[in-house]
Amino acid sequence: MRDELAKIAESKGWTIEEATTNLIEWWKAGFKDAFDECKGDLKNADEDYRDWLVDAFRVKTSRFTGGGGKGDEYVGMIVADCGIKDTMRDARELVQSAASMNLDALLRDGVKPYNDKSITVTVCRAYFTEGEWRVVNNKEQVLHIDEGQENNIPEWAIAVPGQKYYVTMLTRNGKPRTAFQHERSYRVVVNLRDKFLSEGPFPEPILFKTKFDAAEVISA
Repeated sequence: MRDELAKIAESKGWTIEEATTNLIEWWKAGFKDAFDECKGDLKNADEDYRDWLVDAFRVKTSRFTGGGGKGDEYVGMIVADCGIKDTMRDARELVQSAASMNLDALLRDGVKPYNDKSITVTVCRAYFTEGEWRVVNNKEQVLHIDEGQENNIPEWAIAVPGQKYYVTMLTRNGKPRTAFQHERSYRVVVNLRDKFLSEGPFPEPILFKTKFDAAEVISA
């Protein structure tokens, strides 16, 4: 990451410290949820996310210094489909393992799925009864209810192998956290819509990741 920041700094006439500060400020402004989750420290983010963030920052700074940030529209071509990754897999498997070994301890102490071990995620038990999916804490207090069917398992429910109950991780707001989050990655050559035809794509392909239908893919 430092090598890439050094290239950005050189192209913009910044010091490494200035490039890092500008990256952090851009990260906070454009991706506040991820920024808050990592407590504003990239060391707490996983390596793939850091690489993507620096790559995106390089694109942001390579051709323009101002602009709208969120809302900028890019066009271009996909040169490689890098596949799909479940970004919640490691955290989910950690919770499943902990629940299998000692459910009471897990519900009492939570789990630490991030690089920053000062961040503890609360875990609760979940089950279906009387037309409702319920989330309860270690004191059997009901924290959340979703109406539904027993065979329609909520996206936040994590099955525990060999057990009839489920568990769920909670967000900082005390709501059940989605247990599966699929992210598709592409290598793309792009530029801003109004510059693509006149200037062509950016010099190097970038890694584009999306969890939503954020890109419209049109086959030629």
